[in-house]
Amino acid sequence: MLHYGFSNTIVSLISSFRSHGIHSVELNNQLSSYQPVLVGTPQGTKLGPILWLLYCNDLNIKGCSEVQYADDTIVYKAIKTTNNTDIGEAIEQAYVVD
Repeated sequence: MLHYGFSNTIVSLISSFRSHGIHSVELNNQLSSYQPVLVGTPQGTKLGPILWLLYCNDLNIKGCSEVQYADDTIVYKAIKTTNNTDIGEAIEQAYVVD
């Protein structure tokens, strides 16, 4: 977000918004213990789609192609050899958070 010119205050506010969530799951009338939410934004917020667009807007993984539609991004590459290290490197590039 700093790359797009957002101030440190806004980045800190959004980071705080994202970092304090907890959730549990109910199955067969049994409630699990609460666990921290480590990724994403709360469902139904107006901020979620905006953050998604900011995150995926400049996603540029070397040697791979991508397709984006709505809230989904697919990264793909044709594999022409048995060397799969390229795929692992592409995944690492997509996962790095600045």
